Formats: sequence, structure tokens, C-alpha cells
Amino acid sequence: MSSKSKIQNSNWQRIKKSLGPGLLMAAAIGVSHLVQSTRAGATYGFALVWAVVLANFFKYPFLEFGPRYAIATGESMIEGYKRLGSWAIGIFVIFTIATMFAVQAAVTIVSANLAAELTGIALSPLGWSAIILGICILLLLSGQYSALDGAIKLIMAVLAVSTVVALVAALLQGEAKTLVAATAPSI
Repeated sequence: MSSKSKIQNSNWQRIKKSLGPGLLMAAAIGVSHLVQSTRAGATYGFALVWAVVLANFFKYPFLEFGPRYAIATGESMIEGYKRLGSWAIGIFVIFTIATMFAVQAAVTIVSANLAAELTGIALSPLGWSAIILGICILLLLSGQYSALDGAIKLIMAVLAVSTVVALVAALLQGEAKTLVAATAPSI
């Protein structure tokens, strides 16, 4: 193998390694932040801006320093929590259990609606959710974590490109021709 192809292969390996955390970060800032926050802003105006600021204030340290810790130490966050003691693992478990059902439901329902739009197959969101979760569970039970990981990265890349295309299309369309006066409803 030539030195040029070794360098290219090494660069590609570095890109792949850095893509994982970046795509996971994009997923963490996905459905709730991009879709639901903009929807809430359209519905309620600035009435909930305090909640957005508060949520970001508490969430930022985890999104910023978690990946840095993993890269610097080469160990997972759970291993780091374990090293801190059983109290840290306990807090992690409590937060995970407290939020996992709502997060899973939100991500699955958005994925179900995307699947319905992309395929044109008219199933209920519950039907699509069952199919998507079934596929994920089968992949995990069969030990195909890398296949699921690859599929997630591919989907995130498609969504990233779609977002850029939508932004460019919106910018090229120009200013909206008719503006509707909106009044924020009471919370």
C-alpha cells in the first residue's frame, strides 16, 4: 500500500471516528430541539423562552463535557460514573428511567411519521412505530449492533443533507408573500 493511500485511509478512519460522536450529538439535538422547539415558538411566541434557556443551561454541560471525557479517557460515561461511586450510577439510572419512555416515544413517533412520508405507505403512526422498534429489537437481539449503528449514521447523514437542502430552498424562495398575524395562546 502506498504512503498516499495509507494517509487517505488514516484520514478516513479519523473522519469515521469523529463522525460517530458528531452524529450522536446531532441526534441529541434532533427532534425535540429542531422540531418541537420551533413548533412551540410558532405556537407560543416568546412565552416559553425561559424554559428553553433553563433547559439549555442544565443540558449544556452534559452535551459539552460528556463526549470530551469519553475522547480524553477512552472509556464510556458509565465507566466514569462507576469510578465516581455507586451514588453516581444511581443518579444516572434514576434519570435514565425517568426520561427513557418519553424520549423513546418522541423519537419513535417522529421516525414513524418520517417513514410514512418517505415510503408513501399509509400505516398509522402506531403501526410504523411497531415496525421500526421491531426492526431495531431484532437487530440488537441478533447481535447486529454495528448494523444498527451504521443505519443510524446513514439516517443522520440523510437528515443532515435534507436539512441543508430545505434551508437553501427556503432561502431561495425568499420572503413569505402573505403574513398572518399570530397571537400567542395562553399557556
